[in-house]
Amino acid sequence: MLIQPSDASISQALFDRLVHPSLHLTAVVTGVSSPALSFGLESLVNATDGVCLAGAASTFEAFLQACARAGRCIALVDPQLGGEGIADFLDTLRRRAPKAMPVLLLGTAQPHAVREALRRGALGLVHLSADIDEIRSAVLAVADGRRHIPTDIASLLAESLTLEDLTCREMEVLGLLSQGRCNKSIARDLDVALGTVKTHVRAIMYKLGTSSRMGAILEANRRGLISIG
Repeated sequence: MLIQPSDASISQALFDRLVHPSLHLTAVVTGVSSPALSFGLESLVNATDGVCLAGAASTFEAFLQACARAGRCIALVDPQLGGEGIADFLDTLRRRAPKAMPVLLLGTAQPHAVREALRRGALGLVHLSADIDEIRSAVLAVADGRRHIPTDIASLLAESLTLEDLTCREMEVLGLLSQGRCNKSIARDLDVALGTVKTHVRAIMYKLGTSSRMGAILEANRRGLISIG
């Protein structure tokens, strides 16, 4: 469902363009499922100099259509609107609306998801619970051709980049550990020797800086490598 901007906001945007032809307003399209949040974002955009609301959508398809119509625009969106992972979400957005400049409203900011978002073209990241000033700063930064990453997300990302990555096999073992599986069970599932599993578990604990299996699981969850709810 596409929620059109209010008549007042459209009139103001047109007025600005007609009276100030040299004024270049950056279009913003919002995409969130919550009517209350959508209204809040619309109000924020309308109260921010240099940008104008081009559309507000509550479904992924309507959001994609609005971005495609707007052309070059800031796509201020909760990636959960698409019901898929961030990678697929951004790939679809880039394919359907190649001129859109994504600013993602993140419910959680796990390092691997943040890295994936940046690799896939996200220009701004904001916590879904961020205050008005933080969201406005992100919108204005991207409108000005800059990236916007909150300090806490940047710190978490920097920390994760300094840590030794787990191998694909170690990630498999870690996932099974998080399910409460014992070494023998993991060995059967992966069709490897018990000693090999023990070696992987020791490597996982070493790389995560812990001395126990549970500690490794908790640390992996904190870093966003796994999710244990």
